Amino acid sequence: MALTKIDDRGLNTPIDLLDNEKIRFGTGNDLEIYHDGSHSWVNNSTGNLYLRGSEVVVAGNTTGETIAHFVENGAAILRYDNSVKLETTSTGVSFNDTNITNVGSIALDSIKGDGDDNTNITFGGSDVISFKCGTTSPALTVNTTQVKVEDDQKFVAGTGNDLQIYHSGSETMIDNTTGTLYIRNQGGQTLLRSATQIFLSNWAGNEHYLKAFENSAVELYYDNVKKASTDTTGFVTHGGLTVHGEINIDNGGDNDKYLDARLGSTSFTIRGTSGGDTGHETLAQFTRNGAVNLYYDNSKKLETTSVGTTTTGNHFATKFSSVNTSSPQAEFNSDVSSNIAGLLLRRTSETDGDYGGLEFHNHPSSNTAYRKGAIYFESDGNGNGRGEMLLCNDIAADSSNVGVGDVKLKLASSGAVELYHGSSKKVETTSDGILISGVEGGQAALTFEADEGDDHSDVWQLYADDGNLFRLQHKDGNVWQSAVDFYSEDHLSRPVLRGPGGGINFSVGVTNMNGDMWNDYSGDGHLHRTDGQAYIAADDYLRFRKNGAAENKRFEFRTDTGNAGAQNDWQDDQFDFAEMFEWSDGNPSNQDRVGNTVAVDGLTGKIKIAESGDTVIGVVSGTAAFTANCASMQWQGAYLRDEWGRLEIELVKDADGNQLYNDPDNGNVRPKVNLKPNPDWDENQSYHRREDRKEWDKIGIIGQCYVRKTAVIPSSWIKLKEIDSVKDFYLIK
Repeated sequence: MALTKIDDRGLNTPIDLLDNEKIRFGTGNDLEIYHDGSHSWVNNSTGNLYLRGSEVVVAGNTTGETIAHFVENGAAILRYDNSVKLETTSTGVSFNDTNITNVGSIALDSIKGDGDDNTNITFGGSDVISFKCGTTSPALTVNTTQVKVEDDQKFVAGTGNDLQIYHSGSETMIDNTTGTLYIRNQGGQTLLRSATQIFLSNWAGNEHYLKAFENSAVELYYDNVKKASTDTTGFVTHGGLTVHGEINIDNGGDNDKYLDARLGSTSFTIRGTSGGDTGHETLAQFTRNGAVNLYYDNSKKLETTSVGTTTTGNHFATKFSSVNTSSPQAEFNSDVSSNIAGLLLRRTSETDGDYGGLEFHNHPSSNTAYRKGAIYFESDGNGNGRGEMLLCNDIAADSSNVGVGDVKLKLASSGAVELYHGSSKKVETTSDGILISGVEGGQAALTFEADEGDDHSDVWQLYADDGNLFRLQHKDGNVWQSAVDFYSEDHLSRPVLRGPGGGINFSVGVTNMNGDMWNDYSGDGHLHRTDGQAYIAADDYLRFRKNGAAENKRFEFRTDTGNAGAQNDWQDDQFDFAEMFEWSDGNPSNQDRVGNTVAVDGLTGKIKIAESGDTVIGVVSGTAAFTANCASMQWQGAYLRDEWGRLEIELVKDADGNQLYNDPDNGNVRPKVNLKPNPDWDENQSYHRREDRKEWDKIGIIGQCYVRKTAVIPSSWIKLKEIDSVKDFYLIK
């Protein structure tokens, strides 16, 4: 106890109490004041605890910041970090912040936006919320069943108030001033209902598109002129009718349908057009109490008459029937007065030994010896060849010689179709396809002529002989020249192919292959031989794969940039890695300098034979496994390079300027490119490779090399073994 003294004046100050020592008030110790070592406590257990003052301030201990401030007959103010956040006013509560979070629920009668009453939200009875903006009251009312705005107050959408929905007091408006107004429904029906009428018009309301009236017509307009309407009988057009599709006539039953046209002395004509009301072409024409005419390509082909029909041109039919049922047949006479039958259709009894089919005559039918051709559908009375169809010529007077030396085409009962030349069958269809037959000990051929056959260069032939040869050949002049040969020898397990002299072209989309294309380097892929050399030409990539999945690539050559790669190592029987360097003196006598070590000539930047004190960069090598800086295919400056020596590329685009992509094995995401050619490169000049020129040599810079004993040798090189009195074998590095 730190309480030290009480005198006649009361307690001496200060009064010091230890932690958890309390000052207690009241008979029952109802009020306690103490500090527990961590916090200070004022505990009241009976009645109310009053803290009185005209102004009461709750402040921080060390900073002096006000936490809360309560004013008699005034505001109660709450602060955060000495900044006012909530303040009571004579009309309610003011939040002095733009962010109110985690409030839970607040019971309010209204919310006002400022000091006046022009902007507020009122929470009224009967679950009504009223929104007021300006002097109009209310602007928007929400209850449990509706959202309501007053007349001439609008629902607006869009940055420029593009969509407005409102009621003017007499009319309801949906106004859209930008773009298209869509009314979309993904499920169920979309209904547009009106008590009396529906109009579709332009914005100004002075031009109509459609009018629909209750219990009356629907009208369609073009340029504000009525063109079609419905009435009690159906559909009425006020002008012409153009149909882009089918016309289906259906009155809901299976009874007769009619298309009526009021005709006097005129005709009803059906025409086709090339579009719109132009390019008319007559298809059919109907005359009341008169003819019906049918047309083809605007030319009349069939006309009905009072006695039958008249055909202009050929007449084709699937069936002709005769009224003579005892021996049904029909004749088509080319000359009625002479009784000459051009065509006779007959089906006689199968038991009388006769035949049935089509017979072609050039003489009165009573003289059957002059028949020149027939198509037989049935057999004779003995059942020979029943179910077969024969196309013959020069037949005899009866059916006994049918098929003997006269058959040209036969549809056999087995399902085969047979073609004959003379009396020898040449072509026959089988279950596998087509069989072409030659002669014993000879050959079989299928010949293609692109035109009338007077130009030998238009003639191609598939040819097979009895010597195990199958050939595609072309006629050059009057001599057949082989294009592709397939052999099947007894000692081989499969046929072998000999390609054409020009090569094999794998290009896609090539329809007109000319002679030059077989010997150039264009196309998607080309294997060919030119000037005694073999070439493989490919577009962008040439890849070698292991059989199996497409991912099994083993080697890849990029023909667009000249790069190459392998999935594993490149193997070689040579020893070192070299680079081509140019001699400073030009090697004028074409001296063989193999085995000499070399250094850079500081005056020219080219190489020279190394001397004592020089920095050796390599040795003239004759055993390089890989050589850089060769320029072995064309002039080293044939393609442009940037300042760092990188080859420049250009993107390849189609005719419309769209970027093309390649490398389908990797998703076709790599842009198609070409190297940029140097405009100074003259392809017509002859080029000699560096390896063939005396002023250049291969310089081994790493690996195993032969080195002359007399050469300057760096201390970092390792001698592997002595070879002879002239040279040793070194590992250079």
